[in-house]
Amino acid sequence: MKRPFHWVVSMYRVTGVDLDDPSATIWETWRLGQTPFQWAPPNGYPDVEGAWASNLLPRWSNAAGYAAGWPGSTDFEPDERRAMLAGAPKEHWARAIHAARGGGFSGTDLAVIQDHADGFSSESNQAVSECFELAFSSPSFLRY
Repeated sequence: MKRPFHWVVSMYRVTGVDLDDPSATIWETWRLGQTPFQWAPPNGYPDVEGAWASNLLPRWSNAAGYAAGWPGSTDFEPDERRAMLAGAPKEHWARAIHAARGGGFSGTDLAVIQDHADGFSSESNQAVSECFELAFSSPSFLRY
């Protein structure tokens, strides 16, 4: 499982967010229990899955905020989320998100994302945000 800092940075990399102010990153990693340079022992944060496996709820909450572009997060705006879908119709959003990430999603994760997209009657900003939230919260994205 990705360490919290790596998971946050993975979201930034996939979405191409340009961070002018790192305070959003500091806040997000604090909520996830891995604020840079805050581990008191000189050996650094634990690098084993067991140390981070219990913080899934904060990750899911963080993914929801990031995908929705909530204040206090970064500026991942609705237009940018739509641009990442490359004009794909709703029926192909999971594949478009998969392609934007450069692959790596399991078939199960892609099916869950696409089923969720198919549940919306229109291609609203909320639908797009929720599909990205599911992608960022998926087991495929949580792992290296």
